[in-house]
Amino acid sequence: MQRNGYFQFGKIGSKLVLYVYPPEDGGEPVNQDELIHYLDVNKIEHYNLKEVSDATKNTRTKSTVILEGNTIFAFGERVEVRISADRMYAFLRFYPPIEGEGGKQLTKADILEALSKNGVSYGVKDEIIDRWMKTKIYCTNIPIAKGTPAVNGKDAVITYHFNTNRKAKPRLNEDGTVDFHQLDNIGHVKKGEALATLTPEDPGIPGVDVFGNELKPVKVSKKKLKYGKHISLSEDGLQIISDVNGHATLEDDKVFVSDIFEVPADVDNSTGDIEYEGNVYVKGNVRSGFKITASGNVEVDGVVEGAQIISGGQIVLKRGIQGMGKGLLDAKGNIIAKFIESANVVTDGYVETDSIINSDVSARTEIQVRGKKAIIIGGKTRAGKLIEAGNIGSPSGTNTIVEVGTDPSSQKKLNEMRNELNEMTSEKGQLDKIVDMLRKKQDLGKLDQEKISLLQNTTKRIIMLGVQISEMEKQYHELESELHENVNAVIKVHKTAYSGTKVIVCGEYMLVQKNYMHCRFIKMRGEVFSSPL
Repeated sequence: MQRNGYFQFGKIGSKLVLYVYPPEDGGEPVNQDELIHYLDVNKIEHYNLKEVSDATKNTRTKSTVILEGNTIFAFGERVEVRISADRMYAFLRFYPPIEGEGGKQLTKADILEALSKNGVSYGVKDEIIDRWMKTKIYCTNIPIAKGTPAVNGKDAVITYHFNTNRKAKPRLNEDGTVDFHQLDNIGHVKKGEALATLTPEDPGIPGVDVFGNELKPVKVSKKKLKYGKHISLSEDGLQIISDVNGHATLEDDKVFVSDIFEVPADVDNSTGDIEYEGNVYVKGNVRSGFKITASGNVEVDGVVEGAQIISGGQIVLKRGIQGMGKGLLDAKGNIIAKFIESANVVTDGYVETDSIINSDVSARTEIQVRGKKAIIIGGKTRAGKLIEAGNIGSPSGTNTIVEVGTDPSSQKKLNEMRNELNEMTSEKGQLDKIVDMLRKKQDLGKLDQEKISLLQNTTKRIIMLGVQISEMEKQYHELESELHENVNAVIKVHKTAYSGTKVIVCGEYMLVQKNYMHCRFIKMRGEVFSSPL
């Protein structure tokens, strides 16, 4: 068993002696400073320091040092209570009584009293004292009490579920070019979507030192979910949830949700293409080559260049569109623009503008061209019910087409149906030829099982195509009839319809051969006529 070296007073005749015992089985030797301190505590003044020092260095055999001139008395067993620097541990260190008879032995009560006098009141283990009473180990720190350390907690954490980094970088294409369109700088959110989750702070668990003092854990930081309008707090208070489709932003630890995405300047390389569930408001221009897609309205203060705007609501352009032949406005609602030039415009509502120049414009209901210019020059302008303008065409005879009485979206559908009918009819014709060829071989008995199966499947396909063609032709003729039944469709010209303009009303057309002033164009008895306003 491992034991530290220790020292003990004894007596030889009338002389006081000091015995120094070596350690056993790897224990620690006697510490010289501790021994000298013990001599001083017991008022032993006369000794040879060199002999004492040599005795502590002898780690193999018992050493004896005669302490001449010192009074012999019954040195009792002693105990010291030592406390660790962090006050989490208390140790007992025992010193033996004088050898032989007369030295007082420590009792358990003595040891407990020593602990009490040193303030040790928590974590004392009585069984260790009981064990020491049997082993009598000296000059060794024996753990007698252990405190309970504080358990540190954790700071509160808020996890955001949307893009909080507004400094978007452009994407690098495979060919090494930079894609400024897909910047992913909008924190898109949908109604009912969690915006942020709070993990509350963990305050930790207090501890106790061996003196019974409370040890407080490290102070943790608390956090609170901060949010603005269009946001709800979950029942448990740990999540915030968007009330609308839109986008989320984080400003000074506060979450905001808006269904209006505002671009403070131009839509260009700095913003990339914009795709948004809600309304979009652009304070600047929309530069050529970029695209805005919004489920709501789109409003632009500046000019739209050769860009695309697709809206589930209205499009309002305060300074119009200069489309450069590639600009597109496509809206489920109305389109209002200061001017429309060299652009394609499609709407399920109406169009209102000051001028249309060299553009393809289609509106389900009306196209109103009014203002200082109020002109339609070049391109094709179509509306379901009404086109109204100051001037249509130009003195130079610019090729200009205006058409009413045909719903552009229905016309588009009619064209698609016509193409599909042509494809199905063509396929049926090819299959008829295959069937004819296979039946001739069948009559000659030259058809194997694979070809018989082909004949059966092809025949089934022909029958199915015949049914589909018949049904689609019926729908096609019904839609075609509806397109030409808008007898109230009219084109109104408040100033001049110039020669060279082609006017179409409910499928019938009229090529304007001379200038018409202050007139309207309507369909009567299967022909297009002009009459005064």
